[in-house]
Amino acid sequence: MNNAATIAWRTPCRWIHAYSRTSSARSSLLDQLHLIYPSSIRPRSALRCLSSKTPTSRKASQRAPGSQTREITAAFPERDLPAPQIAQIFGTATLPAKLGNQILRALQDQRVSGTLDLPLPDEITRVVPPHIIDAGLAWLRSKHPMDEDAAILARIEREEQEEEEQLIRRAEELGLYKPQSGKFGSSTTKEGDVYGSSVLDEVRKKNIKESKQMEEKQRQDWLDGEAKRIEQLQARAEKLKGIQKYESQELTEARPRADPEQRPALAWIQQQHVKATSTTDASKLTTAGRLLPSLAVVALTLGLCYVFSESYEAPLHNQRMWPDIQPAAATLTAIVGLNAGVFLLWKFPPAWRLLNKYFINVPYYPYAASVVGSVFSHQQLRHLGSNMFILWFVGKKRKYA
Repeated sequence: MNNAATIAWRTPCRWIHAYSRTSSARSSLLDQLHLIYPSSIRPRSALRCLSSKTPTSRKASQRAPGSQTREITAAFPERDLPAPQIAQIFGTATLPAKLGNQILRALQDQRVSGTLDLPLPDEITRVVPPHIIDAGLAWLRSKHPMDEDAAILARIEREEQEEEEQLIRRAEELGLYKPQSGKFGSSTTKEGDVYGSSVLDEVRKKNIKESKQMEEKQRQDWLDGEAKRIEQLQARAEKLKGIQKYESQELTEARPRADPEQRPALAWIQQQHVKATSTTDASKLTTAGRLLPSLAVVALTLGLCYVFSESYEAPLHNQRMWPDIQPAAATLTAIVGLNAGVFLLWKFPPAWRLLNKYFINVPYYPYAASVVGSVFSHQQLRHLGSNMFILWFVGKKRKYA
């Protein structure tokens, strides 16, 4: 195609926004192209392909890609045409069937993409004269009709949109243009929102994403930590063989760790159990370090009890908290209530860590305060009931005696 034809083809690109709003405007555009580039030029020219059908409206070009392809694309057989049919199409028997099928498929691709103004590949144009190509194009138009005008206009809009996007991206890189969404190509928060994307929404989405990643990491660490914990318990048991004996089943957890997503309640209880039984390494504690703190607490407790018993004076009747209850019964009620409260705390998993530290004696890592706290600790209802019954019976009888 000569330079004049190229100019005639490129001219409509500047008018596409002004003339693409209605079908009548597009018809006017095609008429102007016909005047500039008449159909007397060879049949493969850009303007001859514009004369096959009336152009479609803009609404058709904005439909879904699948529906648009069905409207402007003609069905073409996937199998190659036989040699007799190729000879009939091109009017010569000397053209190889493979080359003939290649010409037809190349022409059909140009019809669909709206690029009939461009030359065919060099391997075709070097060996095939123009009239053979024109014969193939005429056969395609008669046997496989399609809206070539719509394909050409779609190509013009596509090329113009690509050029426009390149200019916008370049302007954004230079700091001359800043879209509402913050970056070209990204959508705003809501359709038609003139304020664009909110910075707070972006920060919130980022925080939610980081939180989910952190939760997933913690979940995976929790599921993979069972084997590590068993190894730690086994190593600890080897160091403390002389202090405390362990059974093999005691070194394993009661059941495999539950997935927090599938069984959140069980996983939560197991996590509290792990926290409650996680202690620091006390293998370096000396014998004095294990015994002297507890001995000091016992001596201090006994001393305070002696001072209290010697200095205690019974309050007057109107000064007592429960004046209608006997003093012995009131004292026993407070002691029983304290034991019952500790018993209920054992049913609350977050309290296990505190109870394991101050309300139970552990030979591996003794806490001095647990010498006193373990007196008020019961984990079984039968144990609590039997002790409180004996305490109540002996306390009441002893008082009356």
